[in-house]
Amino acid sequence: MSVKSLAFLSIRVLSICFIAIGVRYIGNVVSISLPGFMGVNDPGYFEMFIRFSIPAIVLFVIGVILWIFAGGISNFLVLKETNIKESTHIDIEKVEAFVYSFFGLIIILISIPELIQNISQATIQATIINKEIFMYQRHIWYSNIIVEIIKISLGIFLVLQANTIKKILKRLREMGT
Repeated sequence: MSVKSLAFLSIRVLSICFIAIGVRYIGNVVSISLPGFMGVNDPGYFEMFIRFSIPAIVLFVIGVILWIFAGGISNFLVLKETNIKESTHIDIEKVEAFVYSFFGLIIILISIPELIQNISQATIQATIINKEIFMYQRHIWYSNIIVEIIKISLGIFLVLQANTIKKILKRLREMGT
């Protein structure tokens, strides 16, 4: 198995995971939908339904995009210099940059729906809850949003700078021996 085929397989597995996580978010959508099915007529219901549906939709879309573009993404993540002949043995140094990129991709793809959910919940809280209570809780929402932005930035850094990180860690290992 080559590094490229391992990357392709990993992207496909990640795609399935995101679709499965999207199914988990459907529970939120169902819990919001129950009052509507029971005939409760709330003017803000549709807006809340949309806001709670966004994370599930984003996860499904990310999963489908990952599945469709697994070949292109794996080509991007695996450097051209890491192409090796088909064998059952994979050199760790050739896979290392891919692992960093893949880990960064996981961080990004998990954090994006969380960021969307935190933003939508903060806006829901701002419009529904008493302003005094929201002023007390807003630092919680803002800190959650900032944490997700930091995680996305870290993921982007890992994806784009995986080869540089690999080289730095290799130099550090060589200095230690």
